[in-house]
Amino acid sequence: MRVNPELKEKFGPKFIGQIIRILDEHTVIINVGSGDVRVGENLQIYEYLGDLLGPDGKNYGSFEYVKAEIEVVRVEPQYAICKTEKVTDSSISMALSPLLERPTSHRSDLHVDKSDIAPLKPQDRKVHIGDPVKRT
Repeated sequence: MRVNPELKEKFGPKFIGQIIRILDEHTVIINVGSGDVRVGENLQIYEYLGDLLGPDGKNYGSFEYVKAEIEVVRVEPQYAICKTEKVTDSSISMALSPLLERPTSHRSDLHVDKSDIAPLKPQDRKVHIGDPVKRT
């Protein structure tokens, strides 16, 4: 599939396709088919937040907020069906054995000038029809 250059500009250089239908809370259809993706391939639904420019003016590449990780489960000529990745419920294993319980940790703060903080905030964390998709 040849990606539309206007969409590539809008969604960044990693863009390969878009969500065209949401079937349920776990399943989406994307407009990328055989020849472009394969069963078992991991993809990401994301929001393109623009290029990262350094204080030197250099472009360090694009930044994407990842909304969800999905796996291709079926491929047709012009589309693919994808599902969210399987999640293992660790609470069951912790109930079976306290030895499997993982210790909690935290990160120490950096000593920064608070006026230099410039977070990259997504506009919308929900998955929508039309959201872009990229390879992991």
